[in-house]
Amino acid sequence: TFEILEDAGFETVHTVQNTAIELIHILNKTRFEKPLLFCRGQEVLHDIKGHTPKLQINEIVLYESQKVDKFTSEAEKGLMNGDVTEILIFSKRTIDSFFNALKTSTHQKQIIECMTRTRLLCLSSAMVEYASKLSIDKDLPIVWRDIVSAKIPIRDSMIDLLKQPN
Repeated sequence: TFEILEDAGFETVHTVQNTAIELIHILNKTRFEKPLLFCRGQEVLHDIKGHTPKLQINEIVLYESQKVDKFTSEAEKGLMNGDVTEILIFSKRTIDSFFNALKTSTHQKQIIECMTRTRLLCLSSAMVEYASKLSIDKDLPIVWRDIVSAKIPIRDSMIDLLKQPN
């Protein structure tokens, strides 16, 4: 979203380090003379506009996510063989979709065994915390090689994580 707005010519684009709750807190503490434009995906976890009733916020939906229930055969093969060494996660829904696909995989155990060689790269520290608590069941814990967060929640920060040495 950040890059889309910059490319569209907006001079001032703000982003928040970690969570929508943090954004709501900042917005409620700040006085704005003019209306705000909140650019977001179709589905949101927190209603920013509803939690900031004193502000005039215009919302625009810039993208729609499509949920998947299973891995493609190519993705499953890469995960199962340990060919995938990094997984990029941009939202809580992405984490949930990944785990749902893992739960339905017929190669679940092999994939989970390969996670010890895989880094999970998350857009925010809140996603790191959420992902680190998930498991398929108590007898089959997921142990990642590493779970890391981008410095700021933008695409370029995620790319910077990919550039870091393994």
